[in-house]
Amino acid sequence: MNNNLNSDNEECVYCASKEVFFVQLRKNKSTNKNIYYCEICNRKFTPNDGFKGFRHPPFVIKAAMRAIKNNQSLGQIVQSLNQNFNIRVSRKTILDWKRKFLN
Repeated sequence: MNNNLNSDNEECVYCASKEVFFVQLRKNKSTNKNIYYCEICNRKFTPNDGFKGFRHPPFVIKAAMRAIKNNQSLGQIVQSLNQNFNIRVSRKTILDWKRKFLN
């Protein structure tokens, strides 16, 4: 058995085993993600953090959702994200995030 066995209480996304251990960091466009190895099914995986498949970093999406909850308009949110994070996001993208995370 490996010394790093289940150091983060992760569960295998394929077989739901708790016998997983940290292997390495995977660098993403916006963040670093942990890669784990399952000793039961012998597969590597990255746990789903709720932002799988999104182009923009989680902190930008979270900031947009906070702004929506504070009743800011889509135009204000687009402008704010561009000024604060230097990231261009369309109004449609923000609406898609709203549908995914707030409805």
